[in-house]
Amino acid sequence: MKKISRRAFVEKMGVCVIASTLPEINLPKPIAKKFTGKKLNIALCGLGRYAEYLATGLETSMYCELAGIVTGTPSKAESWQK
Repeated sequence: MKKISRRAFVEKMGVCVIASTLPEINLPKPIAKKFTGKKLNIALCGLGRYAEYLATGLETSMYCELAGIVTGTPSKAESWQK
């Protein structure tokens, strides 16, 4: 690992602080095209915390959709249907 002097560290941190206070540049946002092809169907096995993360991602995904769930707990299946 390269050693850095205190002076160089303070200079670099100063540049970072100054850059963080500059106004944000408004770049044009890319136009999102609606996907019209066939989506990949996904089934979630086990409805724990990780499945919730995946389901959140699937809601925003334009290439995949939630097709089914696999669980051993009937109460979880009812809440996921809602």
